[in-house]
Amino acid sequence: MTPKRKQIRCRDHGRVEWLCDVICSKCERVYLGIDVDPAPELCPCSAQLLPPDGQPLKMGGKFSARPICRKCGVERIAARAAAAAPRGRN
Repeated sequence: MTPKRKQIRCRDHGRVEWLCDVICSKCERVYLGIDVDPAPELCPCSAQLLPPDGQPLKMGGKFSARPICRKCGVERIAARAAAAAPRGRN
């Protein structure tokens, strides 16, 4: 039997399964699947992304990671990549 994952409430997609994706509340950088590919403790924007090793990830803690649904995370990554892409000459 597969263990049940936590669910989060997304304002765009309703109640969805949380796939351990987080967003930095300071710079909005998205980290997908932190249970498989751990995010750094410090975000490149210098925010304390996650609590120090061994401390639980609790909402309201002094860190900037907040849960995000997978669809929203992928949409934000795509938008960020599109904004950073060089534009061709017309």
